[in-house]
Amino acid sequence: MEKRKVTPEEVVELMKKEGETLTIEQAQKVLDFMYKMAEITLSILLDDKTPKSE
Repeated sequence: MEKRKVTPEEVVELMKKEGETLTIEQAQKVLDFMYKMAEITLSILLDDKTPKSE
């Protein structure tokens, strides 16, 4: 598993400041989703930059 810079505890605190309550488990799911979306986005962006051979 890759090392992540944001912890579920940090997500809980950040969301608390915004008036939302999350459990550690929910925060972990949020992080998993966000990291997956970042992977997909980078994959798409890098694929668009790669010259296509015909």
